Order: sequence, then structure tokens, then C-alpha cells
Amino acid sequence: MKKLIFATISFGFCASTFAQTIPTLPKEWKGTSTTTSIGAHSSFNPNYPSNVGADKSAKGWNIYNNPSTLTITRQEGRHVEMLNKNSRGELVWVGTLSADGKQIAVAAKAAQMLFTVSKNTISGCGTVRGRDGTFDHWFNNYSAICFEFTATSK
Repeated sequence: MKKLIFATISFGFCASTFAQTIPTLPKEWKGTSTTTSIGAHSSFNPNYPSNVGADKSAKGWNIYNNPSTLTITRQEGRHVEMLNKNSRGELVWVGTLSADGKQIAVAAKAAQMLFTVSKNTISGCGTVRGRDGTFDHWFNNYSAICFEFTATSK
């Protein structure tokens, strides 16, 4: 009898653990990105050659901030597709929410990030590599970047 009670309690605990509700993320977010860079990984950097000309492009250490928006374009349970935009362009991101809905791992072209989700905020950091298609750009242009977003819609 004790074994049956223990098994019932154990099963009930496990079932409630796995039955956590995954949040449906708000569609629109506004925020900023803060970047520390060696060279210019992409046109998102204000000192990228196409923005300022090859002679004035970032060659070494540089920093910048960008206002940014995030749109959740698709969510199926824990799986999310997003669009990150700023004044210089846009990128499609994909993400997977943790089982408790408190973290989201995000991947994009040449970027990996980990975000924390808390009520109406998403924030986190990651890395970006040069993405113009050459090994030289990949190896010599890289950035550490952090984002802070606040939901603007449900």
C-alpha cells in the first residue's frame, strides 16, 4: 500500500512539473541593443563600410547603441520566430523557450543569444560574428551584444 501511495504522489508531482504552461509572448516589443565590437560585423554597426565608406569603417574596438524593435511573427508552443529591426536593417531570429517559459535561446545569422523572459520584458546577451560571407570577415569582425525589450502589445 505504501508503494502505491508513493507511486501515486510521485506520478502526480511529475505530471504537474511537465504540465507547466508555456506563455504566449506579446507580439510587439521595443528596446535597445548595446554592442561592443571589434571591426563591424554587419550593417547594423554604424561604422560598417556600406554606412560610412571603406576608409572610415571600424577596424578595431568600437561601441554603439541602437533603438530596436522585436516582432514575434510566429509562436507554436515553445518554438518562436522573431523579426529584429532597427534603422539599418532587419534580421529573422528563431528561438526556443525553456520548459518554464523563463528563458529563450535565440539563433540568427552568425549570432547566438540567451534571453530571460519576465512578464513584459525580454533581456539578454550573446555574440555575433562577421557575416559578409568571407572567412576574413568572420574571423576579424565580432561583437558582444545585449538587448533589453519591453512589450508594447499583447
